[in-house]
Amino acid sequence: MITTFTIWLGYAGTLNFSSNIFGNESIANLSYALSHKTPWNIPYPYTLQSLFNGFGGIGGVGATLALVIALILFSNKKQKRAIAMRSSVPVFFNVNFSLVVGIPTILNPIYVIPFVLSPIVNMLLGSIAIWIKLFPPLVYPVPDGTPGILAPLMGTGGNVVALIYTIFILIVDVLIYVPFVKLDNQVANKYEASLK
Repeated sequence: MITTFTIWLGYAGTLNFSSNIFGNESIANLSYALSHKTPWNIPYPYTLQSLFNGFGGIGGVGATLALVIALILFSNKKQKRAIAMRSSVPVFFNVNFSLVVGIPTILNPIYVIPFVLSPIVNMLLGSIAIWIKLFPPLVYPVPDGTPGILAPLMGTGGNVVALIYTIFILIVDVLIYVPFVKLDNQVANKYEASLK
């Protein structure tokens, strides 16, 4: 939550979950999975690294792939839809700088709630799925630049249920962003009307 909020503020250097902050747990999980030839029953199924990288950052910090989809489908501003369309490919690969600056979402009070809430909801939903054993925990390393929607598929060793569940999480994220995109439409319309 702190990382996502500070990135919304424009400071991108708080915590890096791709680093070795949680390396011991990840190494223990990977060692177990490789020696037992299965990602099930690993010693640390809920690491911040696997949950954030696997579920929290679908489209980059703030789960912004959902924002792209919500803007394309629900924004009544041609310029914002164009920015979302042009940003869609980088955001698909978790590079969301063009979107968060172009819309803007950084320091935009309209988007602070979904920007911070979506990754938390994603990690919670991912944890629940692992807890009920819908798919195994994310153990295997996923290269940087891998589309966020494919990270759980690769992190579980190719479990298709993880991919389907990630698509479900993306739909939930879009539903979280839609009311805020509509609010942004209303604010923009009122601002344009006040200029006339």
